[in-house]
Amino acid sequence: MDIPKKLNIKKDISLKKYSNIKTGGRAKFFVEVKTVNQLIDVVEFWRSNSKTLGRLMIVSGGTNILFSDEGFNGLVIFINLQKVKYLDDGLIFTESGVSMSKLVKLSLDKKLSGLEWASGLPGTIGGAVRGNAGAFGGEIKDNVFTVVALNIKHKEIIFSVYPNKECQFNYRASFFKEENKKSPSHIIVGIYLKLEKSSNSFISKKTATNNLNYRKTRHPIEYPTLGSTFKNIPLKKVSKKVQKEFGAVIKNDPFPIIPVAAILDKINLKGCKIGDIQFADKHPNFLINLGNGTSKDAINLIKFAQKSVKNKYNIFLEPEIEVIDKINSK
Repeated sequence: MDIPKKLNIKKDISLKKYSNIKTGGRAKFFVEVKTVNQLIDVVEFWRSNSKTLGRLMIVSGGTNILFSDEGFNGLVIFINLQKVKYLDDGLIFTESGVSMSKLVKLSLDKKLSGLEWASGLPGTIGGAVRGNAGAFGGEIKDNVFTVVALNIKHKEIIFSVYPNKECQFNYRASFFKEENKKSPSHIIVGIYLKLEKSSNSFISKKTATNNLNYRKTRHPIEYPTLGSTFKNIPLKKVSKKVQKEFGAVIKNDPFPIIPVAAILDKINLKGCKIGDIQFADKHPNFLINLGNGTSKDAINLIKFAQKSVKNKYNIFLEPEIEVIDKINSK
């Protein structure tokens, strides 16, 4: 198989560079795409040569995905689409590789409100939409007007437009996450965000600054990390006894939940580590890499926490991060 040079597909590339926690093996094939046309060309080439190229994986910011130490026996497409433009009347168009921090800054510069909750949020808008990212009571579903995606499951690759309701947003989930569980079928390329004209831009900036400072103070952002490891626990899913025990920490996110951090802290997993991967002292729902951690260390620590919480409270901790293990990477 001859790979056209214009596609810029490379072989045997380490995924550590593209992981926020700096773990993972090597991708058999890898390409960083910077335009939608390049993305289409790469996907078309993959569809014609999938037996040789192997499975397909789409990566954006690398903040919510744990790559296998064994690597990925296929083609990894790293989305680096960076176009962004303020249109008018609170509407922003952004390609999927734009960072959330850049979008928050743009919204504040244009005196718009609605994205203050995302101040300091790592990763890209594409990943945020895919996982319906949220914090401080807000979620990206509250800001999305429409999503443009490449639909690659038909005979011809087509652009599909999904209004907010068709994105099927749920707690840390969306149509795009659920639809792509087994293999990519819809690749997010663009998002239209609908924000409001700020009635007080000073308050909006202050709120965003406060949220950013909170993250700096309470989150271990000085270490390589993937952000929240587990989804918080909806109050309705736990017993009255557990609700009572954690009553003092129940909060809306955006509905009543028990923070996983409080549960992990209660059973003394704060600071617990395997190898060089540790549940952070600052925030035990964050896995951090102390230097030479591996994905295997992280997976073992995740499983240990799940077993411990299940035994103590009969609660299953659902990962918020996506774990690419040996089984589904091959």
